[in-house]
Amino acid sequence: MKRLLCLLPLLLLASCSAAFLKKPQLCLTYDDFGPEAVVASWLGPREAVRPVIVYHGASYEREEAHYLNVGEAMRRMRASARRLSKDDPARMRMSSTYSRLYDFYRTRRDALMAAPFASFARGGMNRAMMMPPMPLTL
Repeated sequence: MKRLLCLLPLLLLASCSAAFLKKPQLCLTYDDFGPEAVVASWLGPREAVRPVIVYHGASYEREEAHYLNVGEAMRRMRASARRLSKDDPARMRMSSTYSRLYDFYRTRRDALMAAPFASFARGGMNRAMMMPPMPLTL
């Protein structure tokens, strides 16, 4: 009985670890980032319906989805939006996607900037350089 009680915390941790270790992410579609002619250079050609998952981490591609870093996605969307006219419906959809990405990016950046950082006065790295401010809109 004592062994079961000793193993109980480990079993609880193992069952909850997936929920605690899961990173926040946004699941978007290929079309949310713009027309294929504009997006194919950095998202690749549209082969099948695969989701684009945006999160805070390194970008990579798997068979089931594209995984993009949120900062990289925002920079590339701004560069892609410059090719489209202001009244283009694709740009309007990109603008709504960009605002979702901005909110996602801003929550992590605000948390980073709000925490005390002890080594800045001693020549440490400026936190604003780690996650620079992004423009509000396209």
